[in-house]
Amino acid sequence: MTARNDEIPVRLDGLQLDERPRLQSVIWIVQRGLWILCLITVLGALAGATGQGGPLADQTMRAPMATLDSPRITRRLASDRITLHFAAPRTAHSLILPPDFLAGFEIDSITPRPAREIASPQGVLLHFNALGPPPHHIDLSLRARQIGILETTLTLDGTALPLHVTVLP
Repeated sequence: MTARNDEIPVRLDGLQLDERPRLQSVIWIVQRGLWILCLITVLGALAGATGQGGPLADQTMRAPMATLDSPRITRRLASDRITLHFAAPRTAHSLILPPDFLAGFEIDSITPRPAREIASPQGVLLHFNALGPPPHHIDLSLRARQIGILETTLTLDGTALPLHVTVLP
């Protein structure tokens, strides 16, 4: 009967360890991959991919009569702002907020206050008096109610502007 040698081999540096080099190299590769994933996540957050700040978080849409600055990415129940800039010299401006926009967002305040608000099947029609020379602007302070992607159309002075907002948890 031959003797069995169950002794753990001694490494060149003197340590007596039972290593599996193949497993160790797989663990190192997975670690490096996770470090890269963490780095990409942090860089994405700094670029605005998680909302509130950075070039990815906001969007600007232009129409012949107006410009709409809004969040591209926002968070549920976080305060955000939509700003409308009207460049056309008019005495009054109008904004239609469709029902799907009103279902997706809670409006905290509108500055300046609309002169008239009219509810219709197309949504809420807001009329604003324009005092002084253009550009005139309207600020809507709002909070997203639900998580998901909201695709709607705001109508500014008769011009439809598509709005696409991603709401994160």
